[in-house]
Amino acid sequence: MKKIISVLLLLLPLSLMAQQTNNFDTFFNKYAGKDNYTTVDITPDFLKLILGFAGQEDEELKKLVSNIDRIRIITCQENNPNFAKDVNNLISINKLYKAITNINDGGESTTIYVVKKDDIVTDFLLTAFNKTEQVVINITGKNLDINKVSNLSKNVQIKGMEKL
Repeated sequence: MKKIISVLLLLLPLSLMAQQTNNFDTFFNKYAGKDNYTTVDITPDFLKLILGFAGQEDEELKKLVSNIDRIRIITCQENNPNFAKDVNNLISINKLYKAITNINDGGESTTIYVVKKDDIVTDFLLTAFNKTEQVVINITGKNLDINKVSNLSKNVQIKGMEKL
């Protein structure tokens, strides 16, 4: 009986991480293809391709890209209270997200959340809302460095990435 309980306790964090990913998948899929929304789903292979076309030889950037599993961006071209509510629900349901900064500047509110496993960032979520646009960026991977993720936005010209 103790072995069963021990195994269940060990598997609990894995199921919470899987649930978190599934919740973002559900959120992302809800808005994919809808009017007034732009969704972008970027794979590591695509990032490598873009960096190759841009002639990027930066080893740190290559290492960052190798640690990224997926980048997903949702942009709402209007101020939609239901979208904002869904974002807040996503964050409150996923108790693993921890806000690390909140920036309010000229009517735009940007918050960055991370998920850490053993002090290693495995999930990065940015929300940016203003009067005319709402953006959510989710980056998942292994050992994500927030400063390097921000640097990636300068090298990849994809709508929404400039919010990083």
